[in-house]
Amino acid sequence: MIRLDTKINLDLRGFLHWWGAQLLAVMPEAVKKMVADSYDFLEVSESDDQFSLQLVTSEPGREFSHILPNTANPSAWDGLLQLNPELQDLPLVLRLNIGQALYQVVSLPIAAESNLHQVIGFEMERLTPFKIEEVYYDARTVEKKSGLNQFKVGLVLTPRKKLDSMLERLAGVGIHPGRVDVIESGTQEKSLLHYNLLPDDNNKKPGNRRRKMQGMLITLLVSLIIAACAVPAYMKDSYIDELDSKVRKEKRVATKILTLKKEAEAILRETDALLTRKTNYPDMVELLSELTERIPNNTWLTRFNYSNGKLQIHGQSPQAANMIGILEDSPMFTQTSFISPVSQVRKSDMERFQIATQVTRRKKSDQ
Repeated sequence: MIRLDTKINLDLRGFLHWWGAQLLAVMPEAVKKMVADSYDFLEVSESDDQFSLQLVTSEPGREFSHILPNTANPSAWDGLLQLNPELQDLPLVLRLNIGQALYQVVSLPIAAESNLHQVIGFEMERLTPFKIEEVYYDARTVEKKSGLNQFKVGLVLTPRKKLDSMLERLAGVGIHPGRVDVIESGTQEKSLLHYNLLPDDNNKKPGNRRRKMQGMLITLLVSLIIAACAVPAYMKDSYIDELDSKVRKEKRVATKILTLKKEAEAILRETDALLTRKTNYPDMVELLSELTERIPNNTWLTRFNYSNGKLQIHGQSPQAANMIGILEDSPMFTQTSFISPVSQVRKSDMERFQIATQVTRRKKSDQ
């Protein structure tokens, strides 16, 4: 069963190293060489009154080593560069061996991480047997666990007098290192710890122009890779937004078209209804003309009501019963009947009637 509370140990440094190697593998050869050169440097160490120079490179088959006496000779380095111009742009790193520097891991409150170097300076006498003005030092976080109030810091330091003297001897042969690092004790490879004990005054000297350019190019390359990943996603989102806008616009147009279509259909239905009524029912003039022809002269109408093909007439006639037959003889009237009993008009021989009939249009052959 999978446990979701299992702690995950993420080796970020190892991951970045793997990712960088995979990224470098797909780059063009020219770019590979440029990036690889940015990790190459010339390591300088002092022992037995001489300086040892060793090329540290990731390029297989490329080697260089040389010995320089540590006696003052300002042209020694320039002469070496004339014989080996490929060293001209390589960074110089002064390596302090075991015994030339002190390395230890200390624990500090988590609040000190944001201002680590200043805190180390304040705590120097408590953490080491030295005063702050007696040493050059550098520090960085080496371990931090979530949920703890403290973290571990790697602290490396060397006496000022010792390093100043060594830098002075290096300057005497024309060498000005750009970094001072310490080898890792207890390892056969003697790899560097990646600290920098170089005094601030030396750090302010102009750096290697090619290295700076390489750093800029690497930064630009990483930016381009990020952009290559981000731009398609942005373009996709932009394209989707544009499509959504067009769909909404077309939808509004389609809605208007449907509304107009419904209105046109309604008008068409009304028109058809009017045409049907006009076809099926006579107009008023024709209806009045037919009644005038059919009704006897001794009969008159007091009320006339016509709606939706139905006609109601009220009136008086000497022989009201004959009115049904008179109207039925007309091809215009059907289903004729009294809607109330015939009544006698008082003091008269006239009879009062109320008749309803269905009106239809006469066929052309009857007209």
